[in-house]
Amino acid sequence: MLSLVSLVLAAASLSGNGFWVIGVVMLAILALGFTRYRYVLGYFVLGMLYWLAVEGVQWLLSEIFALESPASYVAAIGFSMLPVLVILVWQPKPRSTSASANLLPRHAGHRPVVLEKDTDFNQKFVRHSAVFDSKN
Repeated sequence: MLSLVSLVLAAASLSGNGFWVIGVVMLAILALGFTRYRYVLGYFVLGMLYWLAVEGVQWLLSEIFALESPASYVAAIGFSMLPVLVILVWQPKPRSTSASANLLPRHAGHRPVVLEKDTDFNQKFVRHSAVFDSKN
């Protein structure tokens, strides 16, 4: 529905060559919906929703503070980045309880601290001798 509306609006404002471009883009988006990469369409929709929110903040800033268009867009994008900044700067408070202080680390780097022979994989793993391409 949204794509049909955008196609009609774009068709009203473009010349004959623009129809081909819009048609190719619409076919590409439609074809993307039938592939395993259809999750990319979600990114498209979220990007459009983000820009809609930026437009809303820009309109509020231009109405309330009487900012000109470029300044209000820069301020709106800046305000939209504030939640990201808060998430990146915020650090969880360390727990100081004795129960959590006594826990030993369960991993060293990216590998779990277990003996290699104790895992299910290594108990069922059949070891074969190495095969080398020897030219005798």
